Amino acid sequence: MTNNNAKIAIGCPVRNRAWVLPDYLEALRKIEYNNGLSHGFLFLENDSTDDTLLLLAVFAQLYGAELCTKRRTTSPGHRRGEYNANGYAHLAAIRNLFINMFLQTDADYLFSVDSDVIVSHDILQKLLPLADQQTIVGAAISNIAGVELDGRCPGNFMIEQGGLIMHPAEYPLTGSMAVDVIGACYLIPRSVLEAGVRYGAHAQGEDVEWCRQAKDKGFRMLVSFDTRPEHRMEER
Repeated sequence: MTNNNAKIAIGCPVRNRAWVLPDYLEALRKIEYNNGLSHGFLFLENDSTDDTLLLLAVFAQLYGAELCTKRRTTSPGHRRGEYNANGYAHLAAIRNLFINMFLQTDADYLFSVDSDVIVSHDILQKLLPLADQQTIVGAAISNIAGVELDGRCPGNFMIEQGGLIMHPAEYPLTGSMAVDVIGACYLIPRSVLEAGVRYGAHAQGEDVEWCRQAKDKGFRMLVSFDTRPEHRMEER
């Protein structure tokens, strides 16, 4: 099977993103793919207190997305500002529920796109040629509000040096680069998730633990600079 015939599921867990969801969902809807979008959209709505659930429900009705909801229980969803190991543990639990949703489909890849990332229509055409069942491919985005990637500013990709996970001091603005951590917008082969790779608590984010497990199981990670989505940081 070539990647042009791969089945792809697109989505993410979502909480309190009504302020950006219309633009996010419209961008996903416009993604072009050589074989059409052969699986569809997946969303896990996580105990929102704004109109997130309503917006997702309307989108699901119009475009056939699969939508599940997670209501707050004794293990609450991630709260804005709770960026610490405990907060990331909650995020990891929600993301692992989303993995379980994906594994119930027959899709070959999960295109995990955080709900504040606005992608281009040709993003899959850029990422798929780099992907296979051993390679996770991410699109490069800036992690600084209002600042575009310039070869030095922090992005959604990191490397390991001397046992430390850090942002690279320099990186290219075209082509791709091998990295040790990727997040926010990445194409994940089904084989990674079937191998048991899962998110976990880590002081630098739940993606770090997920990527560590992926590396330990023999998978590799690339970040592509030929497609650089907009990171629409949270409004204050």
